[in-house]
Amino acid sequence: MKKPVLLAYNLSEDRVRQVTPITDKHGIRLRPVAPAEYSRTLADLIDDQGAAWAPYAGEGFDSEMLVLAHFPPALINQFLDAFRQGNVQSVRLKAVLTENNSQWDSAHLHGELSQEEAYFRAMRQEAQRREREGQP
Repeated sequence: MKKPVLLAYNLSEDRVRQVTPITDKHGIRLRPVAPAEYSRTLADLIDDQGAAWAPYAGEGFDSEMLVLAHFPPALINQFLDAFRQGNVQSVRLKAVLTENNSQWDSAHLHGELSQEEAYFRAMRQEAQRREREGQP
């Protein structure tokens, strides 16, 4: 079984200090991703086998993002629970590596997660509006 890897985007030094004890405790390799690497596929970033790649030249992103790779299902829950138990602020954009998204680059994944987050935020706001107005 492959060792779990956490791809980490745009985490400040302070955030890395908060996350590192969690990754260390659970045997997870923390892999920061630099903006120049955004053109690499997620699979290449995780395996880090040095395949040829051109530095990313597109518009980057500033938001934090995590990709959980090779996490057994129980470890996903333990990892996320450790954030809550340690009062570590959650990272809004998170994904689990899949066969489908493993061939995406970081910018593509960020776009997909941002759209998904915007959709769910709009759904929550609509539900709150209906609740305030007494609508089912």
